[in-house]
Amino acid sequence: MRSMAEGNAPTLKNIAPKGSAGATRQARLLRQAMSLSEVLLWCALRLRPGSLKFRRQHPSGPYVCDFYCGDARLAVVVDGEAHEWGNRPCRDEARDA
Repeated sequence: MRSMAEGNAPTLKNIAPKGSAGATRQARLLRQAMSLSEVLLWCALRLRPGSLKFRRQHPSGPYVCDFYCGDARLAVVVDGEAHEWGNRPCRDEARDA
């Protein structure tokens, strides 16, 4: 972390909760099977807009964020067609709360 004395604002990295073992395994699998909308968004985010670094399929607690920026404290979840099946709407509602 940079100090304020160096003239740069401190970063907010490592604020998100650590991912559970199951979420970490799931995130690794999801990185290999991203949807088209996630791939298109990742192509833009990997260019570091606003000098912000984004991570893809980032585990946070029991959940996996599609994209996460620690400096901005921003978690992005792309709700596509897969979020409409089975018990996903209920899980998504609990996650959003």
